[in-house]
Amino acid sequence: MIGLDGKGRLNDWDLCRDVNVDKSLEGPRTASDFPFVCRNVGIHVYLQGTWQFISTRLLTDPGSRHTITDDLESHYFVLMWTALHWVKHNQPIGPPINMERIFDQRWSSPNEIVEGGAGKVLMYGKKSSELKTVEFSCTPFNKLFWDLWMLFADYLEDRRRATRKGDPGE
Repeated sequence: MIGLDGKGRLNDWDLCRDVNVDKSLEGPRTASDFPFVCRNVGIHVYLQGTWQFISTRLLTDPGSRHTITDDLESHYFVLMWTALHWVKHNQPIGPPINMERIFDQRWSSPNEIVEGGAGKVLMYGKKSSELKTVEFSCTPFNKLFWDLWMLFADYLEDRRRATRKGDPGE
């Protein structure tokens, strides 16, 4: 955030916690864990951040512990959204790239909590994902983009397999 005086300031310090000290971050959390989060707005009280950039795992595994990997994937989503809008590539925005399905997909569960992440899961999981046809004109950036995509796709697949075997992992 930039103040009127032109100086930059870090914000949201009221929401940070030292994970080495605060054991309450383990397992599901409730609204009382986050006193500064707005309540009764129909979203998970334990999700923090811009919906479109929240990690796939946090959207699809409500109540799971927020990890550094979630932050890294969130940064990747910011990079992806920005690149698809502003970096020269071979596809038009809109069909065949459905940005809303990837970034905005959500539904209301029976308990009236908004959930999401299925669009991101499909983006990583489908061999025919429309995103896979994108090629950025800058070769080093294109390589970085797809290397990161593969890294997170593999990570989520490994987590899915570990969860099936009963190992929650990280």
